[in-house]
Amino acid sequence: MNKSIYVRLDRLEARTGINVELPEAIVVQFVESSGEFGSRPCRSDRAEADGRTWYPMPSETEVDFEKRVLAELPRRGRLPPPLVIMCRPADS
Repeated sequence: MNKSIYVRLDRLEARTGINVELPEAIVVQFVESSGEFGSRPCRSDRAEADGRTWYPMPSETEVDFEKRVLAELPRRGRLPPPLVIMCRPADS
């Protein structure tokens, strides 16, 4: 398709409120059960997306690690957002 079709499609979608913005990524994070209906995020030893792997810095919190991974992901334009897997160590 040529570029003008994408421009027209963007305008139509914006007017109707359809597919205005895709999420920058879909993040999958594992959690540990801590009793009945309770859970807490697991500390990730790495994150994987689009064939890349990130490792947390020693003093980096889980939230800061996720933010860094999302900031370093390349922008994809109209392509579907990447799936980011926050992996936990096998022995956890």
